[in-house]
Amino acid sequence: MSNELHDDIRELLESGDWRVQREAMLTVSRDPDAYNQAFPAFFAVCVNPPSILGSFSWNCFCKCGIEPLPLLLDKLTSGSPIERRVAIQLLLNLGHDPSSCTLSEQVLQARPHSLPKWGAYKNKVVVRLNEMLYDSDTDVSATAAWALDEVGESSSPIVNCLIRGLQSANRSVIAYSALSLGRLGAPDALPALEEFLQSEPREHEVGQSVRPRLAAAQAIIKTRNTEP
Repeated sequence: MSNELHDDIRELLESGDWRVQREAMLTVSRDPDAYNQAFPAFFAVCVNPPSILGSFSWNCFCKCGIEPLPLLLDKLTSGSPIERRVAIQLLLNLGHDPSSCTLSEQVLQARPHSLPKWGAYKNKVVVRLNEMLYDSDTDVSATAAWALDEVGESSSPIVNCLIRGLQSANRSVIAYSALSLGRLGAPDALPALEEFLQSEPREHEVGQSVRPRLAAAQAIIKTRNTEP
């Protein structure tokens, strides 16, 4: 694909018309060499995806190996909390089967057998995620904590970040916080898990609260079973 065509595709991906974006994405999907040029536009769709395009954009990142890592590392320092959180989630999906770390497949089971491939960037990613445990945005810090637990890089501040994540307005943040707390078996988290489970569903949870509450219930069971 020529540079001129790369530019044309990039403009189409950045258009506000999802039908145009879809056709551009299909074009890019047929030419792997075009992915590097399209990463910023794919990221923008991941942050605010029309439902028909969101999963396609995520899959494009998952299949690209470590090529998007410089972009995602840069997005970890974005001024937008949503961009920072999405960048963490995309980092966890690079180079492995994302279904191996979905809550429905993995409620309190072992960490994914397939781990993200960060190559020579691994130390940079881990250091940055540890810094993000102190992010001013609760959802970002909880997502960073979950990510570190997913790759077996747990550290002492993680539990408090995950406990705060239970109060999120985002059901995925709640669910993954409970998931990690259960795997860590942290007794300090029991009061927060029990309070969340016994509370009335909040407005944002109505009709979509099953997975977070299932994860919290399983976390309580597992934590109690690991207590001396």
